[in-house]
Amino acid sequence: VQQVSPEHLDDAVARGEPAARQLLLPHGLEVAASFVPPAADERIRLRAALGVPADRPLLVSVGMLDSGIKRMDYLIREVAALGAARPFLLMAGAPASETPSILSLARERLGDDGFSARSFPLEQMPSLYRAADAFALASLREGFGLAIVEALGAGLPCVLHDTPNTAYLAGPHAFRGNLRAAGAMTPLLSAALAGVRDEPAMRARHAWVRGRFSWDAL
Repeated sequence: VQQVSPEHLDDAVARGEPAARQLLLPHGLEVAASFVPPAADERIRLRAALGVPADRPLLVSVGMLDSGIKRMDYLIREVAALGAARPFLLMAGAPASETPSILSLARERLGDDGFSARSFPLEQMPSLYRAADAFALASLREGFGLAIVEALGAGLPCVLHDTPNTAYLAGPHAFRGNLRAAGAMTPLLSAALAGVRDEPAMRARHAWVRGRFSWDAL
């Protein structure tokens, strides 16, 4: 049985599955050998193509536009709590039954000019990550967390719920906390956004992903 993180492997063994039949093998990604952080003019061009503002920080979250798993409603409230300095929130994912209420909450808390929520084709995702300043995911549990690895590979600071799985995926390169509590994500978002465009940190995140999840490494 392929397990994509140590947390899931440990869970399987704890349930009584034979350890000898479990294989730890995470998802693989195509990760470039070298990484060049996007320049300001590239960000402006990419954001124009995405239809998002270029004059304020851009926070991206990738996942189903729901409240039960990806908890986009929680993310919206935490972003709104940042006040006037809050970033533009781009939620990239497929719609779900809760999506209308998610959009209603976003309009109420962020304003029509403070967010966007839509699906993107797979080939456009690298541009989305390169356009962003930071990445956040409010889910409490992930089957793997591919979007986390993609965002880190693009050099983005990530805000995540603290679990053995997110520690495995991000190591020291993310802002993690107990996101079950209201207000817990807001200071993490502030910290992540304070360090945007730190090129050594961006390169370190990319190198972390390349060394652990690239097809070359695997």
